[in-house]
Amino acid sequence: MAIKKKSDLLPILALLGAVFLWSSSFVGMRIALKEMTPMQVTWIRMVVALLAVSPFLPRLRRLPYEKGDLFKIVGMVLFLPCAYYLLESNALKFTTSSQAGVISSVVPLFVGLLSWLFLKERISLMATVGLVISIAGVIWLTLAGSDDAKATDPILGNSLELGAMVCAACSMVMLKNLSSRHSSFDLTIFQVIAGCIFFIRGGVSLFDEGFHVSLIPLSATIYMGIFVTLGAFGLYNWAMSRVEAAKASTYINLIPVFAVMLGCMILDEGLNPIQLIAGGVILFGIWLSSTK
Repeated sequence: MAIKKKSDLLPILALLGAVFLWSSSFVGMRIALKEMTPMQVTWIRMVVALLAVSPFLPRLRRLPYEKGDLFKIVGMVLFLPCAYYLLESNALKFTTSSQAGVISSVVPLFVGLLSWLFLKERISLMATVGLVISIAGVIWLTLAGSDDAKATDPILGNSLELGAMVCAACSMVMLKNLSSRHSSFDLTIFQVIAGCIFFIRGGVSLFDEGFHVSLIPLSATIYMGIFVTLGAFGLYNWAMSRVEAAKASTYINLIPVFAVMLGCMILDEGLNPIQLIAGGVILFGIWLSSTK
């Protein structure tokens, strides 16, 4: 019994670690974007992650590929990191890390819906109602935002963030299907390689004449490369291979809590009273969707 409890605890700890690291990425990206473009930031963090896993690259040649795996892997990496980071990094140019963190909490609902459609996992009527309520809360949160120095265009930024969450959910469902035959670590390596290739234009622009970046934005980018791009996705992918996709994704509900907390502590950001209510509506929809 003790062994079983320990095996159940490890995926939970991995999920908690992943969501905390993901939450910190909103703050890190906002800091990095003060001096770099989204493409530059994303390429650097991908290269840092690739350097960290480079000793393990030869193992990819020995993977037991099956018919259709290549198509699924390409689809997984196109959704995340490619489309996901493209949308989210641009979103954080226009909205705050706190608002983006709250919007990210809708991922479990999208994962549940897609798992029902493609993995034949069950979805209840309450889950469907919760999805509708949460999407309404996201719209309210967005419309309640006002343009200021920290959120120059919240409608655009939050819309891009919502698109990023759809891409993340699609990738998670495809990863869940692949994890039955492939190591979660190997799938993470594929994501890192794809990110380095997709965002290569950002790497080329680093050598433009006059480009300069100070220590703090660069440190934030390196942190995201090691602890978020590699650490968070590695932990989450490992946990996804051991629990149901919909169950694993519910831990993402903690991201808005961590994101708002870190945004207030580090960037002096926050949500206005109406946005706090809208955030509560989003979380209520998520709670409703997980109610038996």
